[in-house]
Amino acid sequence: MSTPAPQTVQACLAALADLLGPAGVITGAEAQAPYLTEARGNAVSTPLAVVRPGTVEEVAAVVRLTAAAGIALVPQGATPAWWAGRWRRRAPCC
Repeated sequence: MSTPAPQTVQACLAALADLLGPAGVITGAEAQAPYLTEARGNAVSTPLAVVRPGTVEEVAAVVRLTAAAGIALVPQGATPAWWAGRWRRRAPCC
């Protein structure tokens, strides 16, 4: 995937803010800090923004907007099984 033009990124971020409201799009390293490190400290990310959709419809709209802008989207939840875009390997049991 090629890097989108800065004006495309800014337009996408503005559209996301219109969709999700000011609390739904988090930019800036300080505001993003709680979201940037996997719970065990194994992975640190540096996203353009953290988005927090509140409904399934908002998730679908976020995917559409970022795809149209050519911006990669990496989902993250509570990170119980995912980190850095891949499954964690679990230690064998007993």
